[in-house]
Amino acid sequence: MPFTADIMKAMLNPVRMRIIQHLILHPTATSGEIAAALSDVPKATLYRHIKKLAQLELLQVAEERPVRGSVERVYRLAPNPQWHGSEEELEQMHQGLFAILLGIMGDFERYFAKQPPPDPAKGDIALTTSTLMLTDGEMRQLSMEMGKILGPLVQNGPAPGRKARKLTFIITPAEASAAPPEGGEKEETPC
Repeated sequence: MPFTADIMKAMLNPVRMRIIQHLILHPTATSGEIAAALSDVPKATLYRHIKKLAQLELLQVAEERPVRGSVERVYRLAPNPQWHGSEEELEQMHQGLFAILLGIMGDFERYFAKQPPPDPAKGDIALTTSTLMLTDGEMRQLSMEMGKILGPLVQNGPAPGRKARKLTFIITPAEASAAPPEGGEKEETPC
């Protein structure tokens, strides 16, 4: 499936992003399972977004099951698409990624705008930057290990003492001059 600017634009919808995030963490899911995970989204709205993602071929039907006289679809993400587009569309994709980063910044703004003011020292937020020297294989291994750690945690439901916490990983190539000194370098700022 070609990855175009139209697909990128469609993915930037916050509800669609959450559907995709759910299917990244859970390889397959029914509409009902997605609705349970995104319980703050009205079901009609959610189903409309699932349908749009399927029309764009970002979601595939992995299985169809008969359930009480109807057919229940089990969805999965389509295999990784390859970029097919012009320079202008690539620029639109760049702008889309910038919009995602602005969304993360918005999360921080809302956090700091709370009344009474939050206490970042309590560990509610952190900002960490590390430059790692990794081969492609080591990067894949790191991703798999992170998935093993996070996989069970994303299954957690609401419970006394639990708070919803958003964890965002952004992996970017570093300039060769950004290589850390021997022993690595890590900056962590409790915001």
